Amino acid sequence: MAAAPTLKEALRRYRAQPHDLDWLSVACDIVAMDMWDDEAWFELAASQLRLARANGTLSWLPFTLDYLAENHVQAGELSKAAALRTEREGVDPGTREATLPYVPLLLAAWRGDGPGLAGLAGEMTRGASDRGEGAALTYTDYAQAVLHNGLGNYGAAADAAHRASAVDEMVLSPWALYELTEAAARSDQHERACAAADQLARLAVASGSNWARGAAARSRALVSGGRAAEAAPIWSTANGCAGASGGSRPVISCGPRSTRSRPWAPRPSPSAPGESSWPPARRCASAPTTPAPT
Repeated sequence: MAAAPTLKEALRRYRAQPHDLDWLSVACDIVAMDMWDDEAWFELAASQLRLARANGTLSWLPFTLDYLAENHVQAGELSKAAALRTEREGVDPGTREATLPYVPLLLAAWRGDGPGLAGLAGEMTRGASDRGEGAALTYTDYAQAVLHNGLGNYGAAADAAHRASAVDEMVLSPWALYELTEAAARSDQHERACAAADQLARLAVASGSNWARGAAARSRALVSGGRAAEAAPIWSTANGCAGASGGSRPVISCGPRSTRSRPWAPRPSPSAPGESSWPPARRCASAPTTPAPT
């Protein structure tokens, strides 16, 4: 978090200049994702894909397609992400070494495909060992947290999200805090939920993006009273949680995991007519102030 101002300034300067297909572009993609800057992430990934297509640089297509597909997954635009993945599979495998199925894993999680995710998780685990890609394990834990939160298996989601957040991996560990807050709050693990929400609040202050601040605001509401987190004004685009959509840029929402992009997922339901299934409101002992989305 201490490096956030430097990273944001570097990202701003890079976006202000003509883009090239090089490793610096990949680094900036990762910085944008880690800083929860969905606007910069989409802009860079889309620009890189246009360049790769225009120049016929096939070796870069898998990178650019994956980064853009992940942005669409986070926005709940699964059909667009799947289309990019199909294009990626059509790229000549001889152009670069095959990579692990990061995007298919995330798609399986967002679609609620437990069996599909289990198979891909096994492939990721084997690949992490064979290729030395420790991030593959964090991706797997994060995807499992997303899947279980959507299915209402909050205990399993909390455990997976905790593993993903505890390793301090760029991008995935901060994102896992959002999953951990929801899962822990919905499985009566109040201290764990508060700790994750507090971390997320500090990250939102450092990031300053609407996506991060909206996620932190909803997480704070969730640990403070539950029902308030389901109220649209906390996370709707009207209040700027996801920011303003620029043309065809996808908007990443901060709504409940069970309703963002998975209509099949269960929602907490009252045990009797007119009775809330939420526990009485409880507040964290320490609650960092998160600026309201603008």
